[in-house]
Amino acid sequence: MAVDLQALLARVRGHLKYVPRNIQITWALDSELDNGHHWAQWRRYPHDGHWIGLSCALQRAPTYVLEYIIGHEVLHAIFPYRRCRHPKAHVVACYLLPHRAAAEKWLSRHS
Repeated sequence: MAVDLQALLARVRGHLKYVPRNIQITWALDSELDNGHHWAQWRRYPHDGHWIGLSCALQRAPTYVLEYIIGHEVLHAIFPYRRCRHPKAHVVACYLLPHRAAAEKWLSRHS
């Protein structure tokens, strides 16, 4: 069954007050993700907007896990990092995402 990443992004938009408009979301090979990004990665391109790459390893993950990861990555656009990858505001906002605890548990079991 193919996962509709755009539909999941739309659901995330419903949970967050502000989400940038120009977000491309795709499946990414591990070689396309920067070193240290196991599940997903967010990138900002000055003229083209934002990109979220989800590891192909997540294609069989439950929907709630994908939705949580997409939300987590979208929060990088809202709370950009300078010195650390996850500023305090980003971490706090992640706690407000639906299914956070269950998704993190699934991710830790499958790491």
